[in-house]
This record gives sequence, C-alpha cells and structure tokens, in this order.
Amino acid sequence: MVLSVGHWLRDKGPESDIVFSSRIRLARNLKGFPFSSHCTEQQMRDIISLTRSCASRSSPLKGAKFYSFKEMSMIDRQFLMERFLISRDLAKSAGEKGVIVDAAERISLMINEEDHLRMQTLRSGLLLSEAWEELNALDDEFDGHLDFAFEEPWGYLTACPSNAGTGLRASVMVHLPALIMTKRIVNILQTASKMHIAIRGLHGEGSEMLGDYFQISNQATLGKPEDEIVEMTETLTRQLIDQEKRAREDLMKNDRIAVEDKVGRAIGTLTGARILSTREAMELLSSIRLGIYCDMVPGINSEILDSLLIETQPAHLQKRFPDHLDPLARDIERAKIIKGALKYGEG
Repeated sequence: MVLSVGHWLRDKGPESDIVFSSRIRLARNLKGFPFSSHCTEQQMRDIISLTRSCASRSSPLKGAKFYSFKEMSMIDRQFLMERFLISRDLAKSAGEKGVIVDAAERISLMINEEDHLRMQTLRSGLLLSEAWEELNALDDEFDGHLDFAFEEPWGYLTACPSNAGTGLRASVMVHLPALIMTKRIVNILQTASKMHIAIRGLHGEGSEMLGDYFQISNQATLGKPEDEIVEMTETLTRQLIDQEKRAREDLMKNDRIAVEDKVGRAIGTLTGARILSTREAMELLSSIRLGIYCDMVPGINSEILDSLLIETQPAHLQKRFPDHLDPLARDIERAKIIKGALKYGEG
C-alpha cells in the first residue's frame, strides 16, 4: 500500500478551496444471494469472485488491485478508511470481505459490506456530476455481467431500506471555517435537515466532526431519479460555498484581527509543538487553510495541507513507521511531519 495521496486529491477541481472532495456511491446486491449479514462464508467468497471477474474486464479498472480482509490487519483496514476508500463499518470488519481500488484511487468497490457491492468514485473539488457520469457508466457495465437485485416499484433492493430505490448517495466534503467562526452554521444545519440532507463528520455516519470539515449527502434515495439527487446535492453545496465565501468576506472586513490571531496562533503552535494529537492537528491545519485563502500565509499552498489531512492520520503514521508506535509516539511523529511539511522551525 502506497503512502502518497491518490491522484484524485492532487488533481484540484472547481471550488477546491472550500470543497475538499465529491463522491458518488451506489449500493447494489446480487440476485440469488441473501444480504451480506446473512450470507455464509462460501456465498461471500462467491460474491467476491463474481465481482473480481467483472472488474477484471472493465477498462476503468485496468490495473486495479484487490485487497482481501481475510488476513488484513486492523491498521491496514483503517489505512484504507483514512484514504476514503472504504467505510468505517467495513474497516471494523474482517473475514470474506474486500475492496477493489483503481490505480488513481478514484474508484473503489467495497465487497460484502452492508450490501454485496458498494461502488464509489472520488473527485477533488465540486465535480459531482462528472463523478456520477463515470460511476453510472461503470454501473451499466457491471449490470451487463452481474444480476442485480431489482424489483418494481422499489428499484434496487438494499439491506437498509433508506438506500433502496436508486441506491445512490451523492456527498461532498466541505471546509467551512468562516461559517463556524460567525456561528452561521446553525442556520445551515436547520436548512439541510428540511431538505433531507445529512451533515456528518469526516468519515461519514458515526464519525466526529474535525477541523471544520463536514460531509454533506442526500438522505432520500427512493422516489427521485439519480440526476435529480445529484443536482439537489450540488445545488445545496453551491449555496454553502456562497455562504462560506460571504462569511469569509465579512470576517476580513469586520473582524480581520480575529482571523489573523487564529491563523497566527495555529502557525505558532505548529512551529513549536513537539506533540500533536489528530484532533489538534486537524483544527490547526484548518485555521492555516483559512489563512491561505485570506492571503495571510505566504509560501504554503492548500495542496500541502490537504495531503497532511490524510498522511498524518493514525494508521498512515503506523504504516510510515513500521515499528509499533504507541499513541504518544504517533503524536510526536505527527508534529515532526507537519513542521517539516510547512518548512517551519529549525533547519
């Protein structure tokens, strides 16, 4: 497993100063098999075999790798989750499960999670429509080789009723520090709830919110066509972008010194810190990312910070330093890596 971030993150997309990533995910199950939670080990192996066979004939997945969870360590599974290639639930499980990942880490196929197959595409910035177009083509290709469970009028059958119908989740990860500072995020949360949009933490459902990053996704998958779901999510995202930009402008006009103080404190801490927890690092890097947008941090670009967001997560540090690291040792190494990446401090 490589440690450098995937190509999807390095290829900066539209509005990437606010939108960290766009993701489309489809839930599918194979006809003739019970849902994953009721499958025998042999049935799960059969599902893996059928999916791998189909993937091997797919042009977009040429050169893709399959990772089996049968013998995979918890560190390796968490590593994949930190790269947004698998879900938190899949990372916690083992056995006859796995994931297929393309070379650019833009496409991943989770096998035997809650559903037999969860296909997803990742993009940097706001590229939901483009991500949907690619995944839709891949879904059509797989549908020609695999017999997906589908029933009128319900659509695609899924283990959780909330995913039935299209089985589609359109989500974006957004960075909203100004809306947090101005406390306008409260109104955003209320509006999103009325629009049946979920707002979650960094790694989706059940994860905590760190560093002013939020994952926005549709809740309803039944009763609306896929294009409409994608368009609805993108519309709300554009509204969030506009509100975040206005909040940043207001801060710079009316409370610039507060922003300068926040950014300066972050730089000062990262300059001198010898120990950094994941939470503290995320919060400080978030402040510097805002400072970059406001032209307060010369010599540092957001690409460096976005890479650090992934590369300083716990499992990435464990993989980077093969010898066992206890939590304190991880926090020490995290501080060293961030200081080196930002070119602050000694040397």
